[in-house]
Amino acid sequence: MRRLRAPAAVLRGLPIDRIVGPAFIGYGTRENMGPSLSLADTATRMKREHDAAVHALREGCTEEEWSHGGSNQRAVPAFGRFDDTGELAALAGYATWSDEIAHIAVVAAPGHRGAGHATVVVAAAARHALDAALLPQYRTLLANEPSMAIARRLGFERYGSSVFVRLADR
Repeated sequence: MRRLRAPAAVLRGLPIDRIVGPAFIGYGTRENMGPSLSLADTATRMKREHDAAVHALREGCTEEEWSHGGSNQRAVPAFGRFDDTGELAALAGYATWSDEIAHIAVVAAPGHRGAGHATVVVAAAARHALDAALLPQYRTLLANEPSMAIARRLGFERYGSSVFVRLADR
């Protein structure tokens, strides 16, 4: 595999509208995630009865936050972590790609970020994926330090990076 040393040179002269990235692409296995998967024990498998809690979480997030990490708990395996008052603090789910990869998405309620709730639900999604013979994939922007901390804490191993470039209309 040849590594592109000067990606900016490839883009020079193109009508760029937006660049997103670079993003971390990591994968988890039972070997590299090990004991961190036990964090999943305090997560809840989401069901129809949790719809109101998911709706409240969605209402508390920006549209961009939800589009990057929200999950339809009826369409994908999804896991939540509730605080002591019964509020949904974090939600993670995964979509299956090519019958092999479990692409994990996570979102935490703004008032609950940094408390470990997102780590718990990502661990639950990863463990569920592994139990289903899928390979858990975790993607996040390298600049998103809280999300990168989840990847490190759970043992996701970096496989690669990606950059999204949207070209402007000419």
